[in-house]
Amino acid sequence: MKTISTLSTALYSIAFFVGVIGNGLVIWIAGWKMRNISSVWFLNLAIVDFMCCASLPLRIIESNLDSTIHFCKIGSSILSVTMGTSVNFLTAMSIDRFVSTMWPFWSKIHRTRTTARIASVFTWIMSLFLTSPFVLLNNFYEDVSDCSFKDGSGNKTYRFNMYISKFVCSFVAPFLIILFCYGGVLLRVNKLKRNKKNYRPYRIITAVITSFFFTGFPYHTWRLMPALPQKNIDIILYNAFNCLAYFNSVINPIIYVIKGKNFKMNLKPPTPGST
Repeated sequence: MKTISTLSTALYSIAFFVGVIGNGLVIWIAGWKMRNISSVWFLNLAIVDFMCCASLPLRIIESNLDSTIHFCKIGSSILSVTMGTSVNFLTAMSIDRFVSTMWPFWSKIHRTRTTARIASVFTWIMSLFLTSPFVLLNNFYEDVSDCSFKDGSGNKTYRFNMYISKFVCSFVAPFLIILFCYGGVLLRVNKLKRNKKNYRPYRIITAVITSFFFTGFPYHTWRLMPALPQKNIDIILYNAFNCLAYFNSVINPIIYVIKGKNFKMNLKPPTPGST
């Protein structure tokens, strides 16, 4: 288990430094240098990712100490909140794109930075409301705690019910909404045969959503599976899928820089004589 602890510490450390710096950069660009509606969504998503990465020292402590139940509970609670909030913001962004594509004239009047900010506040409140039951159960009820999962203790039925509820609320339901919205958007865009430049925002969000799916799906589904006969394999998978979930918050700012023209432009220093 020493090797797993060392590897987990190394991966968590990389995710911490790259994620905090990368998301801090996105917060600075989206919050102070960009002035479009999309920047409001990217700013809030970057704040969520920054919070997620900033909590990684708790996981590093958990990986290196024997008595880590409190660090585990705090770290897993923060991960639950940030992952739930991330997918809710991705859902809100998808709905925003769907509405602006399907009803462009209405959106031109009513879709503003102010309405995006109001929707962002509502998304934060809704996310905290939806994830708070899992945080409370995880911290105060050992029977269903994330930190006692698959160790043979606690009530397996309650624990399974909590995780299936979490899987549906924080993953399945939002992704069905996202898929519906983007299915409608793609059909509309192809029908209108828009210029390729208009696809850029959709490519960024599509890449972010794809990243969230492949990093979040193992994290959620593994907890629904029965314990393996070899406990060491369960421990390896636990650490691997937790690391994968955290790396989603590291990947997002990289996607913004690679896919987003506005992010690239704002990263460049101003040319002499420019205003």
